[in-house]
Amino acid sequence: ATSTHQRLSPTSYCLLPIIMTVLTEPDEVVASPECPARKNPVPAWVPASVQRWGSRLVVDEWEKGHQYRKKNGWRGQDFIHDRQAPVHITDYYVNYGEADDASGLASGGPGTELTGIVVFTERAESHSGFCHGGSMTAVMDDVIGWTGFCATGRLVCWSGFTVQVNTSLQRPIAVNSTMLVQGRIVKIERRKVFIEAVLLDPANDDAVHAKAEGIVVLNHGVLPLPHQESTDSVASF
Repeated sequence: ATSTHQRLSPTSYCLLPIIMTVLTEPDEVVASPECPARKNPVPAWVPASVQRWGSRLVVDEWEKGHQYRKKNGWRGQDFIHDRQAPVHITDYYVNYGEADDASGLASGGPGTELTGIVVFTERAESHSGFCHGGSMTAVMDDVIGWTGFCATGRLVCWSGFTVQVNTSLQRPIAVNSTMLVQGRIVKIERRKVFIEAVLLDPANDDAVHAKAEGIVVLNHGVLPLPHQESTDSVASF
């Protein structure tokens, strides 16, 4: 099945950029915090691989709970990063790309890769024993947006908005599964960041369950001039 949508992502509303620093090095987090909804322990492939994924992203609106979110303008829980969500990404880790003259960036840009640990609970069920395809698409939407927020070589939360996510669902996901999702910046054209993403199962020879291609448009001023200039296809935003 193929799901295609062009819209403003629910995870990507255009707010004033909030600069968040990456505070945690990978050796400080060997496995994700236990989630009440998770029936199984952290899979063995997480501590075996986490060192390769880069630095863990620390984002206050995910880490500090409902009271922090309410105080800072949110009205509810995060759709993907709340620990009680039917499908949720417990952690993201980032490896930034090297200097790229074409985009004018000292780091970040093409080659930047975001890796996340995803838990699909039984509350995401559709067909008996399997998760709804929309839960898979939501994960791809999220990783594309947050990969775009890392385009400058540091995490700049809400520094743009997702305008396109094209997802190909390739294999169903059983309930109570833990998967790996990765997003990678492949090119930047002015303010448009082109991203490819994959959802896979490291416990099953990296079997691919979904692939996606997406575009994030960064806000004016996020990238160095002249890359913040608009293009015809995104001028209305």
